[in-house]
Amino acid sequence: MKQTSDVLFQDKRLGFFLYLGVEAFMFATLFATYIIFTPASVGADPSEVYELRTVILTSVFLLSSSGTLLIAESGLEGWNKKKVWIGIVATFLLGATFLVLEVHEFYKYTHEGFTITMNNFLSSF
Repeated sequence: MKQTSDVLFQDKRLGFFLYLGVEAFMFATLFATYIIFTPASVGADPSEVYELRTVILTSVFLLSSSGTLLIAESGLEGWNKKKVWIGIVATFLLGATFLVLEVHEFYKYTHEGFTITMNNFLSSF
């Protein structure tokens, strides 16, 4: 039995490292795109478009939702139904708040004229 569980764990381990590799590649591409397209020759500069407060708030809500999902998962391991529900509801509320803030942010950008056709930077971000 131990040998079977070791084999199953190795599969999960490989999958996890593949996932991390893909995420690292995706973020490296995102940062490279940001560095290449930041000096906008036409249109708005990133500092004119983004508000630091909004970026920090949305990041906090998104990262916190990952933490509350871990709380729900730990409740599953201990068969604690209340902990699972608290974690799931908190995750949903934080995720919904994140989405509402993002929709509001994009709505505001389009009404201020910051669209994807303005320059290379805004077409990427």
